[in-house]
Amino acid sequence: MSVVLGKVMPDIPSTANRTGPSSTLPMPKTVPTKPYDWTYTTTYTGHENGEPYTMPTWYPAESGNPSHCIPMAELTRPDPILFYAEIPLFEDELHDNGASNLLVRIVSSSGFLHCTC
Repeated sequence: MSVVLGKVMPDIPSTANRTGPSSTLPMPKTVPTKPYDWTYTTTYTGHENGEPYTMPTWYPAESGNPSHCIPMAELTRPDPILFYAEIPLFEDELHDNGASNLLVRIVSSSGFLHCTC
């Protein structure tokens, strides 16, 4: 027992007693690490060793081809909204640096389903 500011306090083992070689406390259980960190995986599937990699080619849309045009008539049509949901996935105040949030908005109509992140 020790006395601190006139109060009797129980003895607390010091850090040296808890971490020294003569400590009776068991070591924490270790967990094996994953063989690969999937956080930084890309969608690139790779290519054979002997073949050179070629970037996919990009072609501009043909203005005369109706399948390449944006259907403006359908996008400007005022369809009634059948379902709307706003789901917050993440929110943080970031201390004095503003705020950060990630939310999903889902809008459903008779002709489309629109999801926005």
